[in-house]
Amino acid sequence: MKKQKIEKRPTRARRAVKSVVIMLCALLICNMLGGGHLTRAMALRDGEQRYGVYEKTHEITSLPAKNIYKTLRVTLMASENVTYCGTSHFYTLLGWQDDFGVPLDCSDGESIHAGWWDMVRNGVRDIFYWGRVDDAAVDSVVIERYRAVSQDENGDYTFEKREAFAAELIEDGDYRYFLTGGVATEANYGDYGWDRVYFVGYDASGAEVLRYEIERQMSTMFA
Repeated sequence: MKKQKIEKRPTRARRAVKSVVIMLCALLICNMLGGGHLTRAMALRDGEQRYGVYEKTHEITSLPAKNIYKTLRVTLMASENVTYCGTSHFYTLLGWQDDFGVPLDCSDGESIHAGWWDMVRNGVRDIFYWGRVDDAAVDSVVIERYRAVSQDENGDYTFEKREAFAAELIEDGDYRYFLTGGVATEANYGDYGWDRVYFVGYDASGAEVLRYEIERQMSTMFA
């Protein structure tokens, strides 16, 4: 009589080893195919190094930019001396891939470091604002955007306030950060004209204590 062969079920350890091997193989294939990564954090780190950020950073927060790509995320990363805003999105065959990024040097002791970034794809525009606030007196924040509506004979512009909205301050260790924005409507953001953007900080009593013009750090057109 033949003995019945009993098939052994894989142990938990074997399943774990198999999963690790599969992940490593997938990572290798992704890198070979075009720089994809298994995680969003890995893609962002790749972008940081490409833009000269070599300090170890960590994620503060992120926002979706689904109008540009369904999986696109704008992520705020930070270390003691650098605040980095980067974008990444997920490719079905490649995994997570870094798109673009902007570092801000925060080592000069200034009370605020901030930037704004507009991105466009197929006629749709998103705008994001981000930064680090080191002024302890600032308790709340409003972002104000002004548009040049006319120009006099001397070349001076007249600006009109188009919008103002609150930005949440995120505490992380000894520092505070903000990341806000999203879809930009044509009523507030035309293709022509000159805009000025301000960070306005208020103390606990509601008095204005800091006004800072935020410069555009990047403008990106996605294919």
